[in-house]
Amino acid sequence: MRPHFMGAIVLDYVRKPTGHVETRTVIDGQQRLTTLQLFLEAFSDFCEAGGDERHAKALLKLTRNSDPLSEDKDEDFKVWPTNVDQDHFRKVMEADSPAELLRSYGKKATSVAIGKPIADAYLFFHRAIEEWVGADKPAASERVAALYRAIREHLQMVVIDLGRDNDAQMIFETLNARGTSLLPSDLVKNFLFHELQKEGHALDDLYKKYWRRFDEDDEHWREEVGRGHARRARIDLFLQHYLTLMRGDEVEVGHLYSTFRDFVREGAGPKHQLEDLVRHPRVLRAGSPEGANDT
Repeated sequence: MRPHFMGAIVLDYVRKPTGHVETRTVIDGQQRLTTLQLFLEAFSDFCEAGGDERHAKALLKLTRNSDPLSEDKDEDFKVWPTNVDQDHFRKVMEADSPAELLRSYGKKATSVAIGKPIADAYLFFHRAIEEWVGADKPAASERVAALYRAIREHLQMVVIDLGRDNDAQMIFETLNARGTSLLPSDLVKNFLFHELQKEGHALDDLYKKYWRRFDEDDEHWREEVGRGHARRARIDLFLQHYLTLMRGDEVEVGHLYSTFRDFVREGAGPKHQLEDLVRHPRVLRAGSPEGANDT
């Protein structure tokens, strides 16, 4: 079996007081790590249901922390996603089976999907494992062991674990300049919250107050609008128009991130920027047919 290389992930040091699990912020690699956790949880639940407690417990060690001094229940999870996905992630990790997860969403036991990416990924992985392992007892035991070995020994990542003096933002920008399909607005978001973190702000509160609306309504904001080469995600066009308004000079979408970064660093400041940004999406939506009734 050949190893499968999953690329590089970048982790940034986070100072935590006594009584909390040692923590890193995932600068790059959030989707890969979250997806792996959902797969491992589905695999563990499958083993538990089949009476294979040894593999079930071994898999839980890959998804759960064990720190008796931790004061936060959510610190049990080795990976903790961004705010908009946290409730769904917690439901998946606390359910013991697909049936229990479906009940928690008020769905029938025969349902194959819930309509939430985090929950649906878990259901998909559980079905895929169940189909691949099969019902034949001797062969099933061998396949469970083989799948576990593949995960432990043949999935590889490069981990860049930054120290306190490393520039996480610079490394993130460098990695994502190499073809990863991120929107300019994704880089803007990461930059703003990285700057806020350096200033010591409570990121959860600021996210919920200012940026969460963009993530929760991602079907609207990430929808591509326009024609031909001018076709762009709506959130990128919003940021383009916003910057043009604030600077009094036209901004190209291709230079959106670097222009926004320089604008903030020249004096606007990250917190003021978030506070100001939230006033303008309502104006944009009110001018569109689907937003005509927005307040």
